[in-house]
Amino acid sequence: MRYSKGRKRETYDRILKAASVQLKKNGSNGIGIANLMREAGLTHGGFYSHFRSRDDLVSKAFAIAMDQTTFRWNKLIANLPANDGLEAIVRAYLCTRHRDNPGDGCALPAFAAEMGRGDKATRKSFSIKLEVMIDLVAAQYTEASTGEARELAISAISTMMGAITLARASAGQDLSVEILEASTKSLTARKARTPAAKKPDRTSPRNTSPDTP
Repeated sequence: MRYSKGRKRETYDRILKAASVQLKKNGSNGIGIANLMREAGLTHGGFYSHFRSRDDLVSKAFAIAMDQTTFRWNKLIANLPANDGLEAIVRAYLCTRHRDNPGDGCALPAFAAEMGRGDKATRKSFSIKLEVMIDLVAAQYTEASTGEARELAISAISTMMGAITLARASAGQDLSVEILEASTKSLTARKARTPAAKKPDRTSPRNTSPDTP
């Protein structure tokens, strides 16, 4: 049976969505084609009409997952005063809800450690998406120079990713909450302040996907 282009796109998106959830929960090694297709309500045989290979699926699913985080951050800060954006991003990321629901959260903690073993296309996609996230966070440091803001953003993202990873590893213990609270306190100690007459665009113009920190 032949399907319309619209139906094929809908199926493609469904597979990608299911793959991005599995990716965030279990990393790329947790994605099995047979189980993934079953979860998406499809047969195993239809996979290769949508993707060239498993690596092709992983690369695209990860790109979608990172876009979802950037979209959420943009949405979170869109109507906030200029000096509140960083704290909003940090508190949304370093919370117990995000800790306890990796499938609905950021893909970085699940996948970053695997990048060294990924193929060139996947690493390139990762770097491009990470740069978008860095730009967005750097824009929250409105009084810093461009170079300093970039350094602060890289440090903030690295701290958030490391903190949520350690908090998940110690979930159910007091230490888990301590990690989240201490990291939040450290990252929000410096808040960028913007003169009243100036309100820069603090969102990322390059993000396109609408679904999940």
